[in-house]
Amino acid sequence: MISTSILPGDVIAYAADNGITITDIPFIDVTLTNDGAVIEEIKELGQKNITAIFTSLNGINAVINHLTAKPNWQVYCMDGVSKPAAIKFFGETALAGTASNAAQLGERVIENNKASSVVFFCGNKRLADLPVTLHKAGIELKEIEVYNTVKTPHIIEDKSYNAIAFFSPSAVESFFEVNEMPADVTIFTVGQTTANKINEHCNNKVVISIKPGKENLVKTVIEYFKRAI
Repeated sequence: MISTSILPGDVIAYAADNGITITDIPFIDVTLTNDGAVIEEIKELGQKNITAIFTSLNGINAVINHLTAKPNWQVYCMDGVSKPAAIKFFGETALAGTASNAAQLGERVIENNKASSVVFFCGNKRLADLPVTLHKAGIELKEIEVYNTVKTPHIIEDKSYNAIAFFSPSAVESFFEVNEMPADVTIFTVGQTTANKINEHCNNKVVISIKPGKENLVKTVIEYFKRAI
């Protein structure tokens, strides 16, 4: 199997123990912001009462790197690895809503009907789903780019793999810039948004892990191929 993101060594070892050989090749590179103006804006917002939205763990990490104390924010974030990270820093009572994709997260904000304006801490490759959803509902949205995603395409010469794992739409785009997907490869992913992007490029079978996170996706791969035996 190919993973389009670097995996922890213990996860690769766990897969090997269960008959799955993983080659991890990063198809994107993420860097958190070092822009002085952005960092100052984060610090200033830390002193205010705002509604904050995060659609990735990268966004959360980029922001909390520059906050020395827990702010008085209402926070919306994605399910999975983002949720525990948000609770750990902002507190459980600050968590106003979660969802499995960006459009649904926007709907949570609308359903709560408590915010006329929100701050979206995003990356430079953010999708339009959340802004469009909120704008249609008349909610004012301020976007602050706090991390950068750069595509790092690699040509896969060895076509013997029978599975591939994607963890973001950007990685999907990066892969298909220089590769075609063999018809017999099963694709695994952690979310519907990434699955939708995959379906734009190929008709292969896509398996979505019920639980998000790299370790859970690898467990999904293991269980899938055990059932196929």
